Amino acid sequence: MGFRPEYYDKFDKIPTERLHDRLQRMKINKDGYHDVCQLVEYLIKVRGEKPAVLHYDALIRVNADAENGSAAVVKGLLWEMKELGVGVDSGVYHGVLQV
Repeated sequence: MGFRPEYYDKFDKIPTERLHDRLQRMKINKDGYHDVCQLVEYLIKVRGEKPAVLHYDALIRVNADAENGSAAVVKGLLWEMKELGVGVDSGVYHGVLQV
């Protein structure tokens, strides 16, 4: 996808807590693949958040989208979580099973 700052103006005035709430709601929408990817990218690259289970859970769950998602991507996300020391919880495993 690549980092495109012009996409993120819509997030600039929204408090981080509200963006986290939005991410939680978006992850259950299988059609929200690109929106979730953009929001996670924004939170990490612009807001400077450390990658966390919240981000990975959303990214994994939107991979249940048959058109955009894939098990291979989920495998890579799980590997990345391990490499970064991001803990896995039962919600992440549930998302993996959905994919």
